[in-house]
Amino acid sequence: MRQAIHAAAHAASAALARPALLSVLLSIALSSAPDQARGDLSIPRLLFPGTYSEYCGPTPEVGSAGGGECTAHGWHGDAPIDIVDETCRAHDIAYCGCESELGGRRSTAAASLPRGVLPGLTALRSFNAAASALSVLGADEAYFQCAHCADAALIREGLRVRSLAQRDRCAAG
Repeated sequence: MRQAIHAAAHAASAALARPALLSVLLSIALSSAPDQARGDLSIPRLLFPGTYSEYCGPTPEVGSAGGGECTAHGWHGDAPIDIVDETCRAHDIAYCGCESELGGRRSTAAASLPRGVLPGLTALRSFNAAASALSVLGADEAYFQCAHCADAALIREGLRVRSLAQRDRCAAG
């Protein structure tokens, strides 16, 4: 696994002007890979402390058993604590599905990475180095469209949940 990670990082570094930044971004993404130890001292939790419960955070924690159906893993347990956490869990699973679809369309450098690294980089794609790394790793337009749809669904559901909460507060007087 480490050899595949280093090979992908080397390939991406060759195409980027800032290999050190790519290394940091890959470390962040790797810390969310399903086989990594979790806890409040993980890199994403330290860099982005505004996380919520099990699933709402900077990178998805996803995996699949034997390359099968995507499953999400919480930071301290797999049961979402409420509807907000469940919405974030569904978003994590959707990102994993985007990764699976990409793998089914083509053989890419991303295929040699552990499950969950590509969604982790996708969550960080606002950083130029992460977006460049995704391209080098073989993420295509359909992959980015899939991630966009997952993000749009998260926003829609978040607005729905907020609306319900506001209605409940108004009804309570």
